[in-house]
Amino acid sequence: MMRVIPLKETEGDRLYREFFAPEFVPQRLGTPGHWQGVAAQKLSLSGPVRLDDFQSLLQGRAANGEALIRREPLEPERLAAWRITVADGGPASVALWALAPGPYGARVRRAHNHAVHAAITEFERELNNRPWFDNPDAPGRKSVVFAEFQAGATRQQAPRLHTNLFLFNLLFQKRVETRSFTAEEVTRQCSRLEAVYTKRFTQELSRILGARVQVPAELCVRFQAHPRGSSDRAGERLEGRQLFAAWRQQAQAWGWGPERVGEAIAEARSRPTWANWNQDGRKLLRVHALWLRRPEHSPQRVLFAMVRGCEARRSQSAQQPAQHSTPQQSQSHSRSQ
Repeated sequence: MMRVIPLKETEGDRLYREFFAPEFVPQRLGTPGHWQGVAAQKLSLSGPVRLDDFQSLLQGRAANGEALIRREPLEPERLAAWRITVADGGPASVALWALAPGPYGARVRRAHNHAVHAAITEFERELNNRPWFDNPDAPGRKSVVFAEFQAGATRQQAPRLHTNLFLFNLLFQKRVETRSFTAEEVTRQCSRLEAVYTKRFTQELSRILGARVQVPAELCVRFQAHPRGSSDRAGERLEGRQLFAAWRQQAQAWGWGPERVGEAIAEARSRPTWANWNQDGRKLLRVHALWLRRPEHSPQRVLFAMVRGCEARRSQSAQQPAQHSTPQQSQSHSRSQ
C-alpha cells in the first residue's frame, strides 16, 4: 500500500509537529530520520535529518543557503516535495507487527526496512534507465534526495509498520543544471517503487514465516478503529513497551493474543511448502558456511562439547557424595577400634 501526497514550501511547520517533535520516536515507535539517495552524499547530508536542512531543501536551497534550482522572480509557489507513505497492505504490518513474538517482530521490521531500501535503489536505477553497472560518477547520471522516517504506529497510536519517504523536487544530473520533476515522472517512478517494495517484502516475509500466516483482516480493522485498545486511556500517550502491551491486551480480548499468533506462525512454518523448504535449506547452508569459516563452531564439535560437559557434570555430582561420606566413615572406623 502506498500513498503519495504533494507538499508545498510552507508546510514545514506541520511536518515539524509530526516528525521532528521530541515525542515522535517514543510514542510512534519510530527512529530519527535518515538521508537516502546518491544526491544526499553530494550535498554532504549524512546522519539524522535536521529540521534546518529539511526546510532548506523544501525551499530549493542547500544547507549553506546556496540556491539549488533557478527560480523566476514572479514564479508562483512551487511544489516542494512528495510525501510517499510505504506500508504493506496485508496483516503483516499491523497484526503480525503488533502481536508476533519478539524475534519474529524484529524480523518483520527488518524485512520492511530492506524492502524500502531496495525500492529507493530501484527508484534511482529506473531514473537512469536501469544501467548494468551503477556508477554514481557517470556523466549525465541522475540522482535524488530522500528523507526517510520509519515508524511503527500511527499518530493515533494504532499499530502500523510504515515508512514516510520525502522525495524533494530536485532532480540532480551530472554536468546538467538541476531541475524539477514532472508529474508524469513522479507517477511512473512511484508505481515502480511500490511494485519493488511489495515484491521484496513478500519474499522476505516468506523466508521468515514460510507460508502465509492466516490472520483475519478483521483484526487489522479493529486495531485501526480502536487505537491502543483502551478507551479510558484516550488522553494518555503511551511509549515503547507500554504501547505493545496495550495492543496485546486488546487483541487478547478479541481472541488473538500473542500465544495464538505464535501458534499460527508455527503452523505456517510447518507446512510442506517450497517457501519453508527454501528457508530450511538456507539455514543448513548458513550452518555449513559457519563450519567452514570457523571449524571450532561446527555442529559436531558443539554436540561433542555438550556431551562432554554433561559427562563432566555427572561425574562431579557423583564425586561430591563420596567426599561428604568420607569423614563419617573415618569416625566410625576409629570408634570400632
